Amino acid sequence: EEFRRLVHLLETLRSRHGFWVIVNAHAKIENAGSAETDEYQRWTLKVDKRVAGLIVESFDAVLFARLEIFVAENKNKKMKGFGDVRVLETEGSAAWVAKNRYKLPKRMSLSWDELSAALARGAGEVGATLHAEINTAMEKLSALDSDAATKAREACEGVTDTGRLSVLLNKINAGIAARERSADNTNG
Repeated sequence: EEFRRLVHLLETLRSRHGFWVIVNAHAKIENAGSAETDEYQRWTLKVDKRVAGLIVESFDAVLFARLEIFVAENKNKKMKGFGDVRVLETEGSAAWVAKNRYKLPKRMSLSWDELSAALARGAGEVGATLHAEINTAMEKLSALDSDAATKAREACEGVTDTGRLSVLLNKINAGIAARERSADNTNG
C-alpha cells in the first residue's frame, strides 16, 4: 500500500506540475516463463513481484541500463567478455523487463542529453496521437450527447500532458460506451 501511495504521489507531481519523475532501482535475476515455454531467467526490478508489477503498469517508461558486453575468443582459445559502453534498453525482451510509451529507439546510449531529447520528441508524438484519438471520440460522443461533448471539449482544452490526455480519452470512451449501452437497452 505504501508503494501505491508513492506511485500516486509521483503521478500527482508529474501531472500537476509537469515534472519528469525518474526512479532509479537495482535489478535482480528472476525466473520467468509461461505455459508455452520452459522457465528461463531475466533481469527485473529488485523489489517484491507485486511492487514490480505496479511500477511497470503505472509508469510510462521502465528502462533497463546495462553494460553492452561482447564475447571474443582470446589467445588461449577461451571465451572472454569485454565492453565499456553503457546502454539503455527501452523495450522488454526475454532477457530484461523494460517498456516505454514514448516511441523511444529500442536501444540508446546511457546519456541524459540523448534520453531527455528522445523523451520530449516521443511525448510530442504520443500527444499528437492522443489528440487525434480524442477528436475522433468527440465526434462520436457529439452524435450521442452534444452537451457531454461540449463539456469534454472544455476539459481537454489546453491540455498537453500525455498522462492527463490519456485519462481524458478513457473518460470520453467510457461515456460513449455508457451511452451506447443505454441506447441498446432502450431499443432492445
